Amino acid sequence: MKTIFFSFSLIISTALSAQTIDQLKKENEKLKIENQTLYQNNTYLFEKLSYHNTLAGAQNQLKSFDSNFEIKVLSCTGNTNSQEVTLELVYVNKTTNKNLLHFQASSVATDGIGQTYNINLPRMEKLLLTGIETRVVYKIQAIMPGTDTLSAVSISCRANNPNGGAQPQPTLTEIRNIKITWVN
Repeated sequence: MKTIFFSFSLIISTALSAQTIDQLKKENEKLKIENQTLYQNNTYLFEKLSYHNTLAGAQNQLKSFDSNFEIKVLSCTGNTNSQEVTLELVYVNKTTNKNLLHFQASSVATDGIGQTYNINLPRMEKLLLTGIETRVVYKIQAIMPGTDTLSAVSISCRANNPNGGAQPQPTLTEIRNIKITWVN
């Protein structure tokens, strides 16, 4: 009787441990996948932080077209397939509401070896409300993927009173040493 009880106990414990081993294997696989996902997210966030730290060091190299406007660089991303760079800026108007206008003729980007590129400006008059961040996207085409930095970007623009009045002359916003992050 003891032998039967002992054998039965041994069979049950073996069956339970086999089930536990399978559960542990499944849990281990889930943890591996989760670990890989967290590693990829961490790498992505580290790259973004590194890019923004680079921009923060270069902020003193940004000259606004008007002292009443604060300008920040959000990103500068190149697409290796289309050979196009997208520059995202944020404008903050410190005065009463103004319309932002761009002028294509004198807006250019220059790379580290002096090659110049035309900037495709948004064809619009964009209302910039007081104290509100307004995102504006610029496209620069025909840039080779090996180009890692735009040494200078000059964007010709002016701000008008939306209710009319005197029209100021367009002036340049200048940004220097913008790192390009290339993606496929």
